[in-house]
Amino acid sequence: MLAASCADLIVVPCRPATFDLEAIRATLEVAELKKRRAIVVLNAAPIRSKVVDEAKTDIARAGGSISPVVIRHRVAFQHCLIDGRTAAEYEPDGAAADEMTCLYHDMMTRLNGGVTGRAA
Repeated sequence: MLAASCADLIVVPCRPATFDLEAIRATLEVAELKKRRAIVVLNAAPIRSKVVDEAKTDIARAGGSISPVVIRHRVAFQHCLIDGRTAAEYEPDGAAADEMTCLYHDMMTRLNGGVTGRAA
């Protein structure tokens, strides 16, 4: 609760699976109680599956805001951890790196009121 009180934005990662979707409800309730913005980021999502759309519907029904950026289950995320690199360091032009860059810009836009935070 203390962390939620101090946060400018609560980022809630969630896999598009029943147990995970149920688990985030408590976090969304804490954010609402503390009057803090919360954004759910679907994470480890299958590349081709209707479960992502179903999860978005379930989150919206629970009153959660959802990032348009979906982090897919990609092999690059597993391989980059072996030697402590990020997806962008492992495969700079890969889909995993692109997803993380998009997520970064989405979060910076939310925090900065429309400004992405990119360096000039």
